[in-house]
Amino acid sequence: MYSNFLNITEIWILIVLGNKPGHIYGLAGRIAGASLMQFQPSVPRVAAAVKQLNRRGLVVSLRSEETIASPRAWRDVYDITEAGWRRLRAESMAYGQLQNVIDGALTRRAMYQLNVRQAEALAAAYQANQAGP
Repeated sequence: MYSNFLNITEIWILIVLGNKPGHIYGLAGRIAGASLMQFQPSVPRVAAAVKQLNRRGLVVSLRSEETIASPRAWRDVYDITEAGWRRLRAESMAYGQLQNVIDGALTRRAMYQLNVRQAEALAAAYQANQAGP
């Protein structure tokens, strides 16, 4: 099923390919490094995501005479396409908007918690005042 949304693995692939082309095995390690080990996708997961991105025209295999003749020809090197760059920019804007919404929600929650603590402190002070010395 085709989805307009990129998953986190696909986004990370576009990010690391934006820095330098690479093969699937290298991409998995580069994603882990770029995310400071917060996200460590498996090689099969990266392979499936690269295949999907390739079908969408967001990445391309760089098959050269050298890679075809190499005993490691199965290690195709991939690079981000112009469409991939456009998609990465669009994802960045969407995530920026989402970040603003998340920040707003977190701010509202923090303000609510602050108000609750202030109300609890006022209630405690009132009760202490009512109890007297």
